[in-house]
Formats: sequence, C-alpha cells, structure tokens
Amino acid sequence: MDRELTPYRVRKLTEQALRPGGGFRARRAAARLCRPETVCLSHTSAHVEQLVHLLRSAPDPEMADQAARTLADPRVSGDPKLLAWTVTTLTNRPYSYGRLDGELSGRVLDFLLGPEVGPSRLETCLAGSGSLLHPRQSAASVGFWFIKAACTAEDDEVRARAGAFLSRTGQPHLLRALEETVLAAVGDRFRLMFSYAVDAVWKQRPILWDDDGEPSPLLRLHLANPHLPLRPGEKTPLPGHVQAHNGPLLAVLAQREDLIADYLAVHGPKVTVDSLFEGAAQRVSPDGFAAACRGALRALPVGPARERLCQKAARDYRDVGRAIVRETGWVWGDDEAAFCWFTEQWERYDALDPDGARLRAYGRTHRDDDDLFYRAKKIAKKTSRPNPFPPRPDPDRTPTSPRNRGPIGGWATSYGAGGFSTH
Repeated sequence: MDRELTPYRVRKLTEQALRPGGGFRARRAAARLCRPETVCLSHTSAHVEQLVHLLRSAPDPEMADQAARTLADPRVSGDPKLLAWTVTTLTNRPYSYGRLDGELSGRVLDFLLGPEVGPSRLETCLAGSGSLLHPRQSAASVGFWFIKAACTAEDDEVRARAGAFLSRTGQPHLLRALEETVLAAVGDRFRLMFSYAVDAVWKQRPILWDDDGEPSPLLRLHLANPHLPLRPGEKTPLPGHVQAHNGPLLAVLAQREDLIADYLAVHGPKVTVDSLFEGAAQRVSPDGFAAACRGALRALPVGPARERLCQKAARDYRDVGRAIVRETGWVWGDDEAAFCWFTEQWERYDALDPDGARLRAYGRTHRDDDDLFYRAKKIAKKTSRPNPFPPRPDPDRTPTSPRNRGPIGGWATSYGAGGFSTH
C-alpha cells in the first residue's frame, strides 16, 4: 500500500535517483517517486517539483521518460492543483519562480501539448487552473513565456511544433499574450508604446523583421493565427495605451484595414491617425508597408479623422501628409488659404489669397501656436515667401531676462554675495 511521502523524503529520494553512476538504488528511488498514486496522496508542490527535476536532469533517459509519464498521468494532470504546480515549475528554472526562464525542451513540450485528443494541458491549465499558479505568476505570464520559448527554443523541431500549436490555438490567454507581444514589437520598431509585461519576459525586445526584411518567427505566428489580430473594444486585458498606439499598424501588417474603423471608434481619431502617419512616414520597412499605411490614411472617413490628418499635414516636418492632402484635395476646417500655404500648395494658395491678407490675419490670430509658428519660419526660409507670423520677442532681451535684470547679488547665494564664498 502506498504511503504519503513528506517533502523531506521526496528530496532524499530525488538525490538518490540523481546519484552519479545510477544503479539499482537510483532506479528504485525513481520508481517510488514516479508512482501516480503516491503523487496524488502526497499532493504537494514539492513532489511535483522533484518530478520536473527528474524530467529535466535525470542522466538516464528512461528515468526522465518515467517522470514525464507520471506527470502526464490523468490522475496527476487531471488534478487542477497538481497541473498548475507542474506548469509553474516547467516555466521556471529550479528555485527561480517568477523569472519565467524555464527551457522548452521536447519532453516539456510533450507534456504541455498533450494529450493528443482534446484540449492541451497548457490550454486546460490556463483556462481553469490559472488562479492556482505560483503567486508570482499568472495565466498571462505563462502565455508570454510560452510564446517567447516557441520563438527562441534551440531545438528546430520544438520551435516548429510549438509554432504550429500557436498558429491555430484559440485559447484566450495565449491569444492575448501573442497579440500584446507583437504590439510591443510594433511599439519598439516605430518608437511608440512598449509593454512592461513583455519586457519582463523578453530580456531583448522582440523584433518584427530580420535584417533582410523577412518577417520574424513571432510575426509569422501572429499572421498565421486565424483568431488574430484581436478587434479593439473586445473585452481583453490588453493595455489600452499599447493597443491604441500600436494596434492600427498591426492591423495594416495583418492586412486587416477593416479594423481601422474600430480603432477610430474605440480609441479616437488622434491616436489612430498619428499611428498610421508614423507607419506611412517610414523609409525603412518591408515592401508595401508604408504604402499600405498611406492607403489607410487616404481611406479615412469624413469628419474628425480627416481633420486630424490635415492638421498633421500642415504641422509635421515630414511630407507624407502633404502628399495625401494634395492627392485627395482635403482641407482642414480652418482657413483654406492658410492650409494651402502650410501644405505648400502654391497655385491654389495664390488663387485664394493673392495679396496675402488672409494669411497675415491667420498668423496674427495663431501667433501662440508653436507648431505653426516654427513651420511658417521654415517654409519662409525655404521658399523666400513672407512669414505670416509676426516675430516673437527674443527671450534673451526681454526685461525679465537675467541679462537685463540689474546688478548681481539679489540673492544671498548669487555669485559675489558671499553665500558660497571660498574665502
């Protein structure tokens, strides 16, 4: 009859099983540790941890396979707590809980993706046992770990099998983790928002393309999954700022421009248009990506989204917005002549404002707009046309400037006042 093993006894049996040279006593200790009945009777995380230790470190492959079979036994893996403890231990190196640095080996992958029929153990754990994981982990963090491991595992077969699984899974935690990881890569590539959760797992931030412009393994996994990209507004725990700023570019990457309308509705025109503008202005990107972003901008609906693009076209130093408004004929809601001047549509401007009166009036009423002030200064210098903005006083020559404030010494710490004297 099987008896419960104390944590101390479990540790001693593991030491015997892993003793160099092996032999009969090592095999007997492993056999006792690997009885499913004993594991269920003990029902401790310590027993599970030592079985995972055997699976990873046993010098005898048969001993490692024996530990793997025990962990996969329905009596063990069917228990929510034992399954959660197993997944927690597999995702971390020994005694490093919360770091999510465990290696994804073939045996580990066999456990996570089994059984062959029905949902995998990984999906089952994330769906029902996530709350039983180690306090430093969550179902989301396990998802981040698996995605990174699937992209960076040293074994080609492991990467291929894990990638095939991720490209078809519909498990919500895995989908959200995959979406956020790719969104973080978008943010890093285009200098937008990043994700703290992704940075905690990926010590080096994930990439979208390699040096040859080919999609990275991470991006290929995302593009292959039919459930992605996620529609904005769905009830997901994705960080709102990351989805809002980076999501429109991901929609273009995935050739899902139909999602742009959802981004405009959920996150507003400012952040959505600005994101697409960054993509359209890219000079170094995969073939067709910048053009696709420009196409998404040209397809913006009438209203605040077009107005935001017109504002960007007039204010931004890059020409991409001006090229679009010239093609489409769009005008902002303010003075049309001023818009044509700021977007350098000279024939159209000269016809609307031949004597420049409208432009000068616009400059007087908008003299405090810094973006337009410096943009006008640059255009005037480039084209030799008169600057419509009145000059601003030189801050170095105003009465409040320290240069014209009077004799030094008003404060006790001023130079020469003795406050910090070295004498």
